[in-house]
Amino acid sequence: MLELVFKINKQNEEALGAVRCIDGLKLAMDGPFLWLRGILFSETMDIRLRSLPVLQSYLVNENGLLFVPGHTTPTDKLPALDWQPLKDYLQVELPMSSLPGKLDGKIPFQLVPSEDQRKSIALLTSLHQWKQYAASAPAVRLQVLRFAVSENDEVLIMGAPLPPIPGKEYWSIHDLLIPSGLEPAIGIAAKFFADKMNPDRSLYLLFLPDKGWQQLEKTSFLPAKRSGIRLSGVSGSTSEQ
Repeated sequence: MLELVFKINKQNEEALGAVRCIDGLKLAMDGPFLWLRGILFSETMDIRLRSLPVLQSYLVNENGLLFVPGHTTPTDKLPALDWQPLKDYLQVELPMSSLPGKLDGKIPFQLVPSEDQRKSIALLTSLHQWKQYAASAPAVRLQVLRFAVSENDEVLIMGAPLPPIPGKEYWSIHDLLIPSGLEPAIGIAAKFFADKMNPDRSLYLLFLPDKGWQQLEKTSFLPAKRSGIRLSGVSGSTSEQ
């Protein structure tokens, strides 16, 4: 069976996440382009491959000559490139965001039940729930969100509106993320705590009832793009274009 190769703009590499799990695919970089091979030419070719933003597709023979499908005269020769499994390329080039997993301290002030309704801006949920939602969510709902993934497959999602999936919601004050339904017993204590533990406001401080709090680098959060979400947690990697 003949082999197809695809030529793709490197700026569209995010789309390759959709075919990462197809066995046998190899990729090579060629300046501003990417070449994808290992595709068997067939009328029943996987719909995920058919959906890629391909600049040009070619049939390649045993001598590396490239033919436009339907033509018998070669138009070019496949460049001598450094090929690697697509899975390896995506693991290096598209790392997932990282949510720290250890507790960094004990809550130095008390959180108490609150009767006030505050707008939730963050959701702590499972990676499974997040992937399931993102697989079919409209792009307009994802583009307003950012996320970070932990080593134990928990996900913190930030933005508005938050996705309608199970999880723990949080509201924010001075970059402290406080569980919805709770508030500091003394309101001004929130600012004192933030000034001491996060003076340059480069962090989010996530409060976990009865467990303490975590420091989260703001740079750990990535845009909620479907390919990045799909690859989260793959091969133990936790940190999309």
